[in-house]
Amino acid sequence: MKTLTSDEFKAFTISWCGGRGVDLSAVDWDEWLHAPGMPPVRLSLANVEGERAKELAAQWLRPQSEMDPSGCPEGAAAGAPQGWRHQHWLVFFGCLSSEIDSEPSHALSLERLLRMDEAYGFSASRNAEVRFRWQRLCIKLRADFIVPQVVDFLKSQGRMKFVRPLFRELNAWPEHAHVATQTFEEWGGNYHPIARKMLAQDLAASA
Repeated sequence: MKTLTSDEFKAFTISWCGGRGVDLSAVDWDEWLHAPGMPPVRLSLANVEGERAKELAAQWLRPQSEMDPSGCPEGAAAGAPQGWRHQHWLVFFGCLSSEIDSEPSHALSLERLLRMDEAYGFSASRNAEVRFRWQRLCIKLRADFIVPQVVDFLKSQGRMKFVRPLFRELNAWPEHAHVATQTFEEWGGNYHPIARKMLAQDLAASA
């Protein structure tokens, strides 16, 4: 393994793609490799896919009378929509959370959260972003079943973007604040010193 220069990378890419019939004639190599700022192509979730995620979130917020016999929106029990990536679920969770914040009466019941987990397997997801947002949603809705999962996640992650919000929100849940404190006391030594210091301050500030 060795480090490639920009020119070596360009030559390899042209050779590799050329042997597979991929046309790179439209690529502006100077702009991609040498121009300042962000790349010239902005990657984003297609609008139609983003709308699908929003629609699915809205379906889960419907009254119980509009659910199928399994307690799910029609068709949801069959599992995740085909072809969905984690970005779709981030939109989905964002829509649910925003709607619940703006209209507390739309809060999902414990039973509905369990049906959702059965349908999509959030608790078993291997994607940290998905599990993180799923756990935050469950904490927001005071779903006790999520607490052991949060503890396991906190012991498997060291990134502050994940552990700090979860510690804060678990600590703000009166019935489980002691779990946040106990988990930090048992596991805090495994975090980076900066993360450990910030988490200690967060927990002390709310004590």
